[in-house]
Amino acid sequence: MFSSDVRVRTPSTGSYVYPDISVVSGEPIPHASSDDILTNPTVVVKVLSPSTSSYDRGEKFELYREIPSLRDYVLVHTDAVHVEHFARQSDSSWIFREYKGDDSTIDLKSINCSIRLGDVYTNLPA
Repeated sequence: MFSSDVRVRTPSTGSYVYPDISVVSGEPIPHASSDDILTNPTVVVKVLSPSTSSYDRGEKFELYREIPSLRDYVLVHTDAVHVEHFARQSDSSWIFREYKGDDSTIDLKSINCSIRLGDVYTNLPA
């Protein structure tokens, strides 16, 4: 797992994007021998803010979709217990799922991980 200090490079446009969290299944493949530029994330997590929410769902998601290794794109809301999950299918299409409430569980099959939202949102005011 990598923090937001590690950039991700997209192959087609050569853009650099900064996920809040990126996870690699297997060995990380750096770009141009740089330890802070990743080319093969399996999961990308973005924490949404009001000023970047539209960009994260639109143009930035388009950039991430260029990455062949990416299987899960997860958007975490900060104002409510709410997660949006886009999962790449075998035909390269994307399925959207939405999770709300402490008892909801997001399954990231690409890394064999399930996360209960109540464990993520521990200090959110009611």
